Amino acid sequence: MERIDYKSLGHNQKKIFNIQKISSVLADYGFEITRCDYKSDGFDFIAQHFHNSTAYKAVMRTRLRFEKRYSNKGLHLCFQYHNIWYMYDHDELFDKVIQTGIIKDTDSWEVVGNYNFPKISPALLETLEKYKLSSR
Repeated sequence: MERIDYKSLGHNQKKIFNIQKISSVLADYGFEITRCDYKSDGFDFIAQHFHNSTAYKAVMRTRLRFEKRYSNKGLHLCFQYHNIWYMYDHDELFDKVIQTGIIKDTDSWEVVGNYNFPKISPALLETLEKYKLSSR
């Protein structure tokens, strides 16, 4: 069997690939993944805990990102940074990051309605520690 070259995948293929990867990591925390139709549901998958009623509606992203359209919807976002997976409550983390002044008054946030982080500062990585997922 030949390994796939991630860079050769299309957008939707990368999303499916990453959902499979995060599914494996979340299984270590007792969650199973059910994929959803993003266009109609507004999220990519639901992570449901095996033993209790905990469930997260999640969106797969390629980097740390905030979007106005995700606000107040109870969404969690997942991304990988330097081979480490993170899953964060969009609104909870946004409330922390907005206080730093990084996003406020930027054209990206004010005009376009989103803000993403191609690189993450050490201070922000420290804030993200709570949302870090480790795989076995």
